[in-house]
Amino acid sequence: MGSELRRLLTSLGAEDKAGWKCRVDGEEVEASVVELEHKRFGLLRWGNTAAGYDSWGFQELGGGGSVLVPFVKTGAGELLIGVVEQLRPFQSESPILNLPRGFLELGLSHFESAVAELHEEFAVVEGERVFAPPGEPGNPNSTFFVTLGEENGVKYYGVQFFEDEIAEVGGKYVLNLDVVKATSAAAEKITGSQFVPWQVAATVGDQFTNSGAVRLMAKIVKGLQF
Repeated sequence: MGSELRRLLTSLGAEDKAGWKCRVDGEEVEASVVELEHKRFGLLRWGNTAAGYDSWGFQELGGGGSVLVPFVKTGAGELLIGVVEQLRPFQSESPILNLPRGFLELGLSHFESAVAELHEEFAVVEGERVFAPPGEPGNPNSTFFVTLGEENGVKYYGVQFFEDEIAEVGGKYVLNLDVVKATSAAAEKITGSQFVPWQVAATVGDQFTNSGAVRLMAKIVKGLQF
């Protein structure tokens, strides 16, 4: 793992470090290249680019994980997208709305990971409900994430729910827990989701959610069938 990133970011000379200081456990150390690696997640590396400046890069397993785009089409023709309210302390001190997502499972494809996650989390959702909206795998920040290769990058998967599986509670559309049963602790987070108009999902502060909403709409605009 990480061969592309090691090729892209090489060792820095003393003149190239541009004022950076490397500290390990609070102690400053001399370093011309820095790495953190985990076999299930990927490789983080700091080094010298071909352009001659220093940079960080992260080569995640599979180039990125899977983002689930739960949705329902109402009888009135409205498209609602299921978002989860979660605390993302790097982004906001308050919980934000975002699509459920996760890392790629070791040994599984993006699609297999998405289907496996749904099987683990929902007793009612079958793999047949999962599909890939149009579009290439995504790179959320091309100055940091390495996604070289056709199959590398973040992949999005629509997950269709039906009207009887959602209910209006307190002015919000939520999953009907009489129909949709959580089968894991992780699923309980998703069963706490709310379904919002696609325009709302497309404009929240989380860019994975923006992209998922737009990709789902692209499928509809192209006239493709669910």
